[in-house]
Amino acid sequence: MSNEPAYLRAALEDSLRRLGTDHVDLYYIHRYDERTPPEESFGALMKMKEDGLIRSAGVSNFEPQQLRAALQAGPIDALQSRYNLLQREVEDEVLPLCVEHDIGFIPWGPLAFGLLGGRYARDFVLHEGDWRHRSGLFDSDSYAAALDIVDALKPIAADREVPLAHLATQWLLSRPAVTSVIAGAKTAAQVEENTAADSLTLDADEIARIEALL
Repeated sequence: MSNEPAYLRAALEDSLRRLGTDHVDLYYIHRYDERTPPEESFGALMKMKEDGLIRSAGVSNFEPQQLRAALQAGPIDALQSRYNLLQREVEDEVLPLCVEHDIGFIPWGPLAFGLLGGRYARDFVLHEGDWRHRSGLFDSDSYAAALDIVDALKPIAADREVPLAHLATQWLLSRPAVTSVIAGAKTAAQVEENTAADSLTLDADEIARIEALL
């Protein structure tokens, strides 16, 4: 992975050729490479935007220090980072920065890798080598605590007669700066299920009830 300006430009141009188009709507720097100054790499995206190759410029998984550095080069249109009811680290600094600088925040992992779908049992154990071991939610202590929260959230979803996943999605969309949610799907039915979450709107009392549980 590289954030070097020449690499970012070449990668974009290769993608445009493969896609058969002259621009993309949103181009992300996926992760800080710990070598290239963020203001240099994001400055390259600003040049691509100026040249009409991209419509919007974003970053993904950037920490506050990296966001501030990138902002020296120009406005950040979108930030993609992990955020869900069980993993709320971005609330301390990242979301306030997004509000301050009008950055659209787009959470990934909105259902906590399936936990907020409400279908995991207490005795579930991941296979060795499963990527979810790196999520911070499936070691024994974290998993038990997460399921305690999931069990407490289920009655709120039941009161609204909606799946727990819809509740988790709409809670995210109620948060400051959140403009969209990246919801994974492997089947057409799952796509339809995700879009159905848009039929739910949480009121202030329901949000307060959720906050009290967390």
